[in-house]
Formats: sequence, C-alpha cells, structure tokens
Amino acid sequence: MSERRVFGRSLVIWWWLALAASAPLYVHILWEQTALTWQRGPQMIGFSLAHQHPEIILLGLVGYAGMLVWLVAAGVSALRRRSLPKGVQLAYLVVTVVAVLVAFVPYHIWASLGGVTVRQ
Repeated sequence: MSERRVFGRSLVIWWWLALAASAPLYVHILWEQTALTWQRGPQMIGFSLAHQHPEIILLGLVGYAGMLVWLVAAGVSALRRRSLPKGVQLAYLVVTVVAVLVAFVPYHIWASLGGVTVRQ
C-alpha cells in the first residue's frame, strides 16, 4: 500500500533549502546563548558573527523566513488534502515548529539554565 504524501516534492525541497540556510545561524546563536554564556559569562549575542560573517546572518534570516512561509504552505497543503502528515513528513513539521519556537526563547532563559544571570 502506498503512503499518500501530504507535502508535495516542491514543499520538501523548499524545507531542505530553508533548513540548510538557517541551520548555521541557529547553531551559532544557540551555542552563544548556552555553552559560551555558561562558560564565559554574558555575551553580546551575534555581535562577532555579524561583524565577521554577515552572510551567515543574512542567509540565516532568509532561511528562517522561508521556514515560516513553509509552515503556512504546509498547513494549506494539509488542509487542501484533508490529511495529516505521517512519518518523515511529520518530522519535517515538528522540526520546523520547534525551530521557529526556539528562536523566541529569550536569552536570559538560556543563560539561567547554566546558572548565569543576564540583565534583561
């Protein structure tokens, strides 16, 4: 029995491109907000990255916007097909929702997980 796919090939390609574009920025920002802050104290998040590699910031923001638009397009696709994603396609959806939500977690919360106090 073949599995009916909720997201078409173009949405899957779009997802991979958005992930590839945004991942370096996500990883760097999360590293600064957590491990680097816990090890060396409060940081100016993104300052050195923006001054040394602004292309990562720009590409990451484009990728993040692509993920937001992908969420809308994926929702429309699921509604049109009246079906929920399963398997790998559900993983695409979960990863995207988590990535979008993680970006909204304030810096002081990440820092406090390591016992560091940061002025708000």
